[in-house]
Amino acid sequence: MARLSASIGLLVALFVLPLYPKIALVSVSGTYIPLRLDDLIIAGAAVVWIVALAVSRRLPAAPRELTAAVTLWLGVTLIALLVGAFVLDSIGVVQGAAFWAKPIEYVLLGLMTYDLVRNGWLPVRYVIATVLASAAIVIGYGVAEHYGLVPHLPGEVVPPGGTTSTLGDFHELASYLGLIVVLVVCIFHDAASRPVRLALVILGSGAIFVLFTTGTRSEYIALFVVLLGLAVWRPTRAAAALAAAVMPLLFLSPIVTYLLLTPFAHSGPSSGPAPVPPPGDPFYNTTVRFADQSLVYSLGERFLHKWPAMVQQTMRSPIIGLGPSAATEAADGYYLRAFVESGILGVLVFVGLVFTIARSSLRAARRATGLAKSLAVASLAATVFVALVGVLIDTWVASRVMELFWPLIGLSLAAVALQTEPSRASSAIVSRPAVSVSGSV
Repeated sequence: MARLSASIGLLVALFVLPLYPKIALVSVSGTYIPLRLDDLIIAGAAVVWIVALAVSRRLPAAPRELTAAVTLWLGVTLIALLVGAFVLDSIGVVQGAAFWAKPIEYVLLGLMTYDLVRNGWLPVRYVIATVLASAAIVIGYGVAEHYGLVPHLPGEVVPPGGTTSTLGDFHELASYLGLIVVLVVCIFHDAASRPVRLALVILGSGAIFVLFTTGTRSEYIALFVVLLGLAVWRPTRAAAALAAAVMPLLFLSPIVTYLLLTPFAHSGPSSGPAPVPPPGDPFYNTTVRFADQSLVYSLGERFLHKWPAMVQQTMRSPIIGLGPSAATEAADGYYLRAFVESGILGVLVFVGLVFTIARSSLRAARRATGLAKSLAVASLAATVFVALVGVLIDTWVASRVMELFWPLIGLSLAAVALQTEPSRASSAIVSRPAVSVSGSV
């Protein structure tokens, strides 16, 4: 009963989290960091999991190298919090603590996924099916929203006129869909039946269409770069053909749309952002965002105004930064956010964390076979994707993206551990039988 409850709790969380806009329940000291519904969902799943661990009398399994990197990162940002709140007086204690603690939820989802799968409590295919089923609803609502068949859901960020689906934020939706496309491309060849492959094709195509209608640029370019890497990287021969087939679709769709719709497309003035088309506007998509003047405006705002001001402000404490939340809600780039909030030390530690995730995934991809290998490749590609988007977008703190990214990392590492280390009980006190991951999706 304990293992079943823990597994169901995690699956419910993974399924529900992408299906609604961010709902604030209680504000924290009147700031823009509230207690949200997703906090309660993750906390509920974590409590059930901890109770299951206690009942089964075992410790959670965790990948050592990645756990050490995460701990170091959280430790450095905690020091930045203390310095910013009590020495520099640059942030509020409660607000800074809320910013600092939020990533713990995402990492906790990944740890729960790793532990439950690694110890045989939760089959790999159940996690994949849950993630893709939830994504199907997100994609379906996005398509319907684009054609005006369903209402636009409110979110914390006012959209520029593009699709936001159930997430309520066009950038988070685009990054979320990018991860879904990467996952579908990597596991497609592991599907054992034609109906499953057909479903994956429909799901992947829908994800690309909705991504295109969000009007985002960074995510679109990052996904193209990642698919190019999958197409030419030798260890991904199984996924290379599909990646190569998707690349022209990503590359040609903006060009074709530009040629067909340019006479009708919206173009913004050179002195400001593009005007806001209404939700459901059939002419609003990534092509418009590349073609109008908003690209120049957006980059100019970052490089000429926002980022220089943030850097100058951080010179008060360049080594350890000003503390979590000092970069405001949107720094328009996570690495600059990391510098402002935790200084040079924080940037180095975070880059080390990203490198650790990528290296762990790469090692796993080289050791494993079958579905486990595909998931390891997907986690590596997902890491590269999020790292690229993070240059101009605060993707590493985007809740809906991280609530998918970290479980994907945990799932892939656990799948490989099950296949390559079947006799190990990890850190469990009571050993559990391993579950094969060589089956179909």
